[in-house]
Amino acid sequence: MEGIRGKPIAKIVPLKRDEIKISSHLLTLERAGLVKIGTGKLPSDFWDINRPKDKKGLALATLLREREV
Repeated sequence: MEGIRGKPIAKIVPLKRDEIKISSHLLTLERAGLVKIGTGKLPSDFWDINRPKDKKGLALATLLREREV
């Protein structure tokens, strides 16, 4: 019997801003300049941008600690 392994069953795509309900609190924060609500699109050079270095591995250590909880 053949299963469904290897066959796509869903596609994950970003929602457009007008397709989602944004809370009034978040909109207030955006108007105040405290947050920026995304557009759902990444800049074309996103994957080429230099990433910050974490020579001491602090980010990974923190992530692993959080996962223990």
